[in-house]
Amino acid sequence: MKIVARILSLVLVCSMLCGTVYAEDSENAQASVTGEQAFETLKSYGIADDSLHNNVMVNRADCVIAIMKIIGMSAEREAHVGRSYYQPVFDDEGYDGYVYEAAGVIAIGDGNRNFFPDRDVTVKEVAAFMVRCLVRLGDSGDERMSVGLDDTFAKAKDLGIIQEADTFYNDSDATLTPNEFCVLLNRMLYQKRYMYYDYDNKFNIQFDTSGSGRYIDYLKKVEK
Repeated sequence: MKIVARILSLVLVCSMLCGTVYAEDSENAQASVTGEQAFETLKSYGIADDSLHNNVMVNRADCVIAIMKIIGMSAEREAHVGRSYYQPVFDDEGYDGYVYEAAGVIAIGDGNRNFFPDRDVTVKEVAAFMVRCLVRLGDSGDERMSVGLDDTFAKAKDLGIIQEADTFYNDSDATLTPNEFCVLLNRMLYQKRYMYYDYDNKFNIQFDTSGSGRYIDYLKKVEK
């Protein structure tokens, strides 16, 4: 009986440990992650680097570049389609392929060829860029972009991207420090993926309608 009791105790301990590991990797566990911790995670996947902290607040260009990397946009994608694909779509200069690509996928400017890359990004803009990746808002880029910022901000709350503990929960016009932005990016990592770039399909955009995995799972797979 003592042997059986010991075996049962070991099984219970193992179950608790396994449960703990799973919890730490869960979406809910990310609620307590600090900006510094989030930054280190993002850095390990090549989503963010030290240059993100060059500015006091995060600008629009740095914002969309990081989000595009989460959904799988990469230097290989740029090389695959060729530089001629990225013809200027804005009058602003100094873009790389990530921002040009984002223009047709998750972000728009003012409709008059201005993207304002150096302007501080607002919480509602970040929410819109992320939600356009996470849920189906239409069958085309134009339909995705046509959904109002108030609606995408509300959806970001539903998804847990924006949480009640956030100082900007009721201020969608607030701007973000790098640490605050990293926390939001980290939460996106643990969301079920919808729109993503498929490394097995010539880096083309795909839509995971079944929600078969999270963005972080896919990035781990690609990294191996």
